[in-house]
Amino acid sequence: MRRISCVELRKQQAFYLLEPFGESWRQTAALRSDIKNTFGGKQGGGQFKWQEMMPVPHRQTAEEMEQILMMAMGGLPNGPKANL
Repeated sequence: MRRISCVELRKQQAFYLLEPFGESWRQTAALRSDIKNTFGGKQGGGQFKWQEMMPVPHRQTAEEMEQILMMAMGGLPNGPKANL
């Protein structure tokens, strides 16, 4: 990773606010690998690759989906009660 000045970093940050570039999950993975490599890398001497820092997708079970749906509906089988 090359070094950049504070001024250049601020320019890049300002540009990113106007025109976001890249995919945030990939940027986060690259940043995580850089940080981990800065602090010693892997046990045994290897370097982390950004692909190893990717989040592991979680597959929801039917019970989890039902729980989320129930919370969204106010916890009631027929949804929240109307104020009568």
